[in-house]
Amino acid sequence: MSGKARRTSLWPKVIIGYFSVVIICIAFFLAWVLRQNNDLVRPDYYAEELRHQDQLDRVQRTRELNGQATIAYDMDQQQVTVAVPQEHIGRITTGVIHFYRPSDAKLDKNIKLELASDGAQHLDVTQLEAGLWKVRLFWTLNDEEFYFDDSILISGKGA
Repeated sequence: MSGKARRTSLWPKVIIGYFSVVIICIAFFLAWVLRQNNDLVRPDYYAEELRHQDQLDRVQRTRELNGQATIAYDMDQQQVTVAVPQEHIGRITTGVIHFYRPSDAKLDKNIKLELASDGAQHLDVTQLEAGLWKVRLFWTLNDEEFYFDDSILISGKGA
């Protein structure tokens, strides 16, 4: 010890530095997490709950009908046929057919419900992109709203 320089190892300093950096990162992360808004309730939760209950009521009224609404896709003719229950033919005041594309909201389309005398409406779908579509049918009869939906898989043009 008297004439020789004592050599110190860097490992204790590296370990202390590493743990210091980890502790500082954890502290910053905790500070960031504690500042985040994690409310599970929307500001308009009551209005949203009423809209959701209205939708449940529409679905329930549709299930209680004697006949069921139908949505069918004809691949050969490239058309979708929408039909309402027999008891509603000629009595519907308003209605909408909504083509919902889960993968691209820009492709969604709304079409006015205009049923023929047989209670069906045939829609040409050659202009729609191939793939999965959810077809939603809304209609109103005597101030009561009804809802039916089904998924269809539209094949490619010329397939």
